[in-house]
Amino acid sequence: MQEPEREMPDRPTSGDLSLFSGRTISKGDTTLAAGVAWPSIWAGIWLAPSSTLSIGIQGHVYYGSPIMGFSSGAGFGITAPIRLHLWGDGSLDFSLTAEPGVVLGEGQLVGQTGIYQDSFGYGIYGLVGGVLGAQLSDAFTVSLGAAGQIGYVHTPSRNVSPVSAIGGIVGTLSVEAAMSRDTLIFLNMRGGVGFSDGLFDSQAMLSAWLGLAYLL
Repeated sequence: MQEPEREMPDRPTSGDLSLFSGRTISKGDTTLAAGVAWPSIWAGIWLAPSSTLSIGIQGHVYYGSPIMGFSSGAGFGITAPIRLHLWGDGSLDFSLTAEPGVVLGEGQLVGQTGIYQDSFGYGIYGLVGGVLGAQLSDAFTVSLGAAGQIGYVHTPSRNVSPVSAIGGIVGTLSVEAAMSRDTLIFLNMRGGVGFSDGLFDSQAMLSAWLGLAYLL
């Protein structure tokens, strides 16, 4: 008797849940996730309009700058991580990535230092790059990526020209471990160097979040 063919997931390579690797979410799936560490605590939702495209919306409560530096301050913002799957072979997947973001809050979050650092400021920025993920087992995925950042910040003390351009280059490392088909724990880290016109207490770019994702 002929065995039935194994049903393949509606996506390029593997249907296992992932938020940060080159592997996109299966078409039609919805995933909820939350993370905490530096520089924010966040919660978000991920959608998959096709088998090669994943789109997320994250709401952040910031206590540090999401752009660069290590200044602490209060604020909030939204980011929209996007992955477009381009290539997959066996356990490997590569995707183009983009992540536009908006931050509003105390001036130190967007590079203000000195006596105006508690005044209101805001920034608009985005990351564009790529990520390569390796699914080492059904439950374990490691991913490496790189991206460039560009944006603008509005700082309260620069009355003549308050808007300044910012940029940066960042590398990413993500580790994801599936506790079940529907539940995933993750560690997502970024590090790099930024470029700004005399803003921020440091040009270093560093972030790390530990979190949990759940497939509805």
